[in-house]
Amino acid sequence: MKELGDRSIDLTVTSPPYFNLVQFQNSVEGELSFAKDKETFFKEIRKNFEEVYRVTKPDGKFVLEVEDYPIGSTIYGYPREIFLAGDFVNAVESTGFYIIARWYWKKFKAGVALQKFQYTMYANLTNSDPRAVTNVAYCFVFRKYNKFSEHKVLDFTREEWKEWSDGVWYIENPSDELDSGQAIFPVELVKRFIRIYTNRGDKVLDPFLGTGTTMRAAYELGRDCVGYEIRPAMLPVIKTKVGFGQEGLFDEVRWEVVER
Repeated sequence: MKELGDRSIDLTVTSPPYFNLVQFQNSVEGELSFAKDKETFFKEIRKNFEEVYRVTKPDGKFVLEVEDYPIGSTIYGYPREIFLAGDFVNAVESTGFYIIARWYWKKFKAGVALQKFQYTMYANLTNSDPRAVTNVAYCFVFRKYNKFSEHKVLDFTREEWKEWSDGVWYIENPSDELDSGQAIFPVELVKRFIRIYTNRGDKVLDPFLGTGTTMRAAYELGRDCVGYEIRPAMLPVIKTKVGFGQEGLFDEVRWEVVER
């Protein structure tokens, strides 16, 4: 992230790739999703987390949305879930961040999720072990050490906090309206973290920008945003999602694309 100076980012919100468990459309050589095994993947992604640590201000936060992988049979040849959350937390904390909070994003309502995962269907239980639907993603929040927490002007109400502090958020999983073939998290999910952990005018980072959800949320909330994406084919999708080039209602907006 050579475009970013040390201690220049207030908040990072991202959903990282996984190793060869999941690969998306428009993949290019060098993507972390091509890592053949878990050990290689976490060795490489730690380099990204080290850069996030470098560019984060003291007291800055890093929100990482990750999930476990239920269909481990694609790797092992028999039913087995692959637990990834602990490895991600260890990789981030090894850079100097430490975990301060975690929220759980519930992605589907009861019954709806059941229809999406064949291994949980009632009719299949006579031939397989009963298993719960993977209906929750982890949203871990890490902090970069500073002796004192920076003062913030709260950007949410007492009533909102009564709901949000519960720790489990049901936010409907978005459909891929842009037909990008990517995994997408909700704009509302990102907005909540931006409102909780930043002030207006702060700078937000997404090192795995994807379709541009983090950037769209930051723009709509009056924050600056920098995003990195390895796949050039995603640029038109990102521009459409974030409204690239549009003017701000109250503030001047400067858009820039750096290709390298």
